[in-house]
Amino acid sequence: MYARLASADSGILLKTTALIDIWLISKRTIVWQCLLAEASIRISYTRGMVRFEHVAFNVTNARVAAQWYCDHLGFVMMRQQAEAPNMTFVADAGRNMMFEFYNRTDAPLFDPSPMHDVTHHVAFYVDDMDTVRATLAAAGAKASGDVTLTPAGDKLLFLRDPFGLIIQLVQRRDKML
Repeated sequence: MYARLASADSGILLKTTALIDIWLISKRTIVWQCLLAEASIRISYTRGMVRFEHVAFNVTNARVAAQWYCDHLGFVMMRQQAEAPNMTFVADAGRNMMFEFYNRTDAPLFDPSPMHDVTHHVAFYVDDMDTVRATLAAAGAKASGDVTLTPAGDKLLFLRDPFGLIIQLVQRRDKML
């Protein structure tokens, strides 16, 4: 099979295992159409649309917190600011979402200690709950209880990272994203 990359004024023919046509429909929308075997998938991306970018936490030591997520959850360091407030951005391995850790002395630190786990948490999809739980426990995370099973068949576990942030591990029976 061949793939054709076409724009408003030019086209390139490439050999590939899938037929991919990319059309510039307007200045606002790009549609990718992939034909794989007998299935076709249409993915649309509209310029200007909103998507998650980052969640920020004011913590005591931004670099240490960011490095913990890199070392133990496979995050990737995206940017580090050397001077105060030491804004440090880390992304999940798929680069779908980032955490920003920083230390501003003119604002209160994020303190989830009085919160119930379900009040405010960040959830991470995992393929193997037991392995990730053991890894994070060895790295200083504290489980808030046992693994629970939802009526949908999903496994859930709440932990607090060494900085107090509430994280949830989610192993879905049927993947949602």
